[in-house]
Amino acid sequence: MYTKYQIALQYYPDASEQTASRYLRRDIHEDPALLAALRKVGYRNTRKKFSERQVQILREYLGDPL
Repeated sequence: MYTKYQIALQYYPDASEQTASRYLRRDIHEDPALLAALRKVGYRNTRKKFSERQVQILREYLGDPL
């Protein structure tokens, strides 16, 4: 399990934890296919962590982090 902050900071390393998290949430919600794929494996906006599978899905849709 990874915290959302950990993953968000990988994609937005120059942002604060909160800003990076907000940017990642925006990326997820702007892509209906990504959001649907994440929801199929238990994604909920209110959870504090991503599962291994959710991280894999993020990488499939968003590419590898910086």
